[in-house]
Amino acid sequence: MRTSRHELLLGDPRRSGTVLVMFTVCLIAIMGLLAMVIDGGLLRAEQVRVRAVADAAALAGACKLYQSYSTANGIDTDGSAVKAALAIAADNGYANDGANSTVEVNIPPTSGQYAGRAGYVEVLITSRQDRCFSNIWSSDSVHVRARSVARGAWVPFHATILSLDTGEKGAISVKGSGSLTSAGAPVYINSNSSSALDVSGGGTFAVTSAYITGNYRGNGTTGKITTGVHPTPDPLDYLPAPGELGAPHVPSAGSVIKTSMGDNSYQYDLYPGAYNNLPPFGNGDKVIFHQASSNGNGGIFYLAAGGLNCSSAQVVMAAGETGGLMLYNAGTGSGNAINITGNKDSSVTLSPRTDGPYAGLVLFQSRTLSEDVTIVGNGSFNLSGTIYAPAARISATGNGSASGIGSQWICRELYLAGNGNINVTYTGSTVARTRIIALME
Repeated sequence: MRTSRHELLLGDPRRSGTVLVMFTVCLIAIMGLLAMVIDGGLLRAEQVRVRAVADAAALAGACKLYQSYSTANGIDTDGSAVKAALAIAADNGYANDGANSTVEVNIPPTSGQYAGRAGYVEVLITSRQDRCFSNIWSSDSVHVRARSVARGAWVPFHATILSLDTGEKGAISVKGSGSLTSAGAPVYINSNSSSALDVSGGGTFAVTSAYITGNYRGNGTTGKITTGVHPTPDPLDYLPAPGELGAPHVPSAGSVIKTSMGDNSYQYDLYPGAYNNLPPFGNGDKVIFHQASSNGNGGIFYLAAGGLNCSSAQVVMAAGETGGLMLYNAGTGSGNAINITGNKDSSVTLSPRTDGPYAGLVLFQSRTLSEDVTIVGNGSFNLSGTIYAPAARISATGNGSASGIGSQWICRELYLAGNGNINVTYTGSTVARTRIIALME
């Protein structure tokens, strides 16, 4: 059958409108899909924004907890941490008005793995998001939620010894037949040398565990040794020295009271403060370090020049006083080393500050001072707290039982020699604290 030209131009009248119907049906599906894409994108963008603000608010609260940690121990006693978190949320569009948003701040958190733990801030934000194209399905608003947990605290750095040098052979070197025993926490050695830890001469290096960036040599090492680890950052690098921004000021001049004990021996009473060129303390002398409660200088002995030289002297803390002390070796003059030598008839007893930014520090040597901290032990040593000399070597030698030389050593290098026995026993309550301001969840 032949189709006329007229019929081709007009089309088949029996199919008229079919395409329009199909287009209309498909358009509804396309619009629904478009609504899902657009509203889904808006909801995702809001979710990202809410989470970012929750993180920022939690960190703001954590900063407040950190600032007051030395006195409040992670408890928001004055509500300042809650206020800081709410302020950050409000500044970013979540005013906690109950209509468009709600912001809940919990200190300590009420859920999750940190629930009930001091030093943590939990922030929960709920945002009401209006629909756009998806109104074709429902006119109800969509709620977008985010939760964040941050921590602000001063916490003990869990280590007995940290050697900061990253390339030295024998960054920790043990010579002679003596022993070093590290207990209660790991040892960290940052040197990448194949002999970062070097034990020789019959000596022993007994550790609970040691983590070495490089490797070690010698047969006198006992304990679990792990090599090839990443270097450990200086945990006290954030801590400003006296007189620096954010730190206690350099104390006023200290005072020394010298009293004769006969036989050419003297008792020296030293009070917290700044000193230039302390006298050398020798055999038969008794040196009494007075504690923080004795005056207004915060227990800081600021050694501007001359260091500290005690040779066979009796060194003790003042009885009946509190707060402990911190020796800060500024080293701005000459002869700035710390030298403490004992004998069989003498003892050395010092304990660190018990509160404030320097809590746990018994000795803080300037980060620019590389002179050795030398301890020669033939007597009895009872030093607690952290010995912190990040640019220097700690040299401990002698033939006595020099037990208890600090709870923690953080130094560039460590050298041990002689026939004595040296113990470094970690106690979390007596060591310096590192700073933690971080998101946790």
